[in-house]
Amino acid sequence: MNLKSILELRKSKKSNTNQNHLIFFEYTSSEIKKICSKFKNVPKPILGYDLERGFKPSVEGNFDLPEIPSQLALANYSTFAETEEFASELAKMAQFVGLNTIFAPVLDVNSNPNNPIINLRSFGSNPKTVAEFGKSFIRGIQKNGVVACAKHFPGHGNTDLDSHTGLVQSDSDKDFFEQTDLLPFKAAISENVGMVMNAHISFPKFSENKPASLSPYFLTEILRTELGFDGVLTTDAFSYMAGIGEGDNSELCVESLLAGTDIILMPENPERVEELAKKKISQEKLLESEQRIEFLRKNFSAFNSELPKEFDSNNLNKMLNDFWGRVVQGVSPSKNVLVQTNDTEKDLWLIDKFFTENGFKKIKVKLEDDSFNFLFSKDFSGNGISVSQLKELPEILGIGLVQIRMNKGTINLNSKQIELWNSVSKGNENYILFGSPNSAEKLKGSVCKTFDFTETCQKFVLDLVFI
Repeated sequence: MNLKSILELRKSKKSNTNQNHLIFFEYTSSEIKKICSKFKNVPKPILGYDLERGFKPSVEGNFDLPEIPSQLALANYSTFAETEEFASELAKMAQFVGLNTIFAPVLDVNSNPNNPIINLRSFGSNPKTVAEFGKSFIRGIQKNGVVACAKHFPGHGNTDLDSHTGLVQSDSDKDFFEQTDLLPFKAAISENVGMVMNAHISFPKFSENKPASLSPYFLTEILRTELGFDGVLTTDAFSYMAGIGEGDNSELCVESLLAGTDIILMPENPERVEELAKKKISQEKLLESEQRIEFLRKNFSAFNSELPKEFDSNNLNKMLNDFWGRVVQGVSPSKNVLVQTNDTEKDLWLIDKFFTENGFKKIKVKLEDDSFNFLFSKDFSGNGISVSQLKELPEILGIGLVQIRMNKGTINLNSKQIELWNSVSKGNENYILFGSPNSAEKLKGSVCKTFDFTETCQKFVLDLVFI
């Protein structure tokens, strides 16, 4: 028996180099390319990444491998065909660096607006919309020979917590689950998606109160038997399976395998999992999982083909220019720009750099609270500016940057920032909202909702508006 796990490869911790299958975190595209090249002698490993949007810039300002728009942005501003083409470019980038698996798309229906972990990652709150855009995304990835992974089965959308930080219960009852959560996964299976990722989420209103990732009811009865999925089933990260057990979770990993999982993603102790699996899981069941993995190796060309020598980003950059041009249509530039973020000033590195290079002065807005508000101005100079002075400026463009980070769950501008904008806006100014759109209805004036906060998005939007 050769039980397979996908282990994380992360700069900040010692990695297990004996494992054949890897999921990458923190590394740049060039670093991943170098690491993948060392796996030539491993028999067709699964090498994957959470490329929902692409690689972040390898250094500040390096956009050789630009990020595609968020899934929510795609659903609001693109067609199915364009989404398929964006996903196709994503797959080409993955192949260029040596990856054969993309842990995307997210097929959770964002039915709870306070969801801190799905939000922009979803195609929206309408299950039919999520299903159709999900199919387009899967087609774009898999027509290039790369494996797509639909996640997070049975659905992480109807929650208000992040399953990386605590045991999460979905609020879905059986009818809502079948009509909403399940629909996009049915569509993905009809599109022959190669892999599905299950979630550490329970559905106590109609099932036992334990995570779906440990449940034969969800993984075997529903996914395998009812929906007919015969591809590879992986767990979400087991090293972040918060709120369930303490310390070594190897027993839970084996419980997931017994429930129907093929691959454990990021177990804390892979050797212990293998040891327990030999004792508790039949050879027949292990062979079934190995055959599913072998099917991917034989039928997806990214496991077998030579790496492309280059990735030509010209087509993707043209697509991005057209896409973000549609988004910001009607937004007017200004000599005074109020920029607000709710996390840290470091989030503004690209915006700061852009306005500084274009002759704006950066000025701290004087407020009693600790929120981050800055004026970039060609009309005003000084170390700080008061709210009364802001109100005297002839025109202001607002920019809000709402980072949505795993484990943080911040999805809105805070009330003081909204109050500040509404006090200086005359009601006809533009506001560009990067990130979650939840704050838009509370802001005065015309709000451009980008549904995105990546540096690539910011770069294209700022260039299109100001240059």
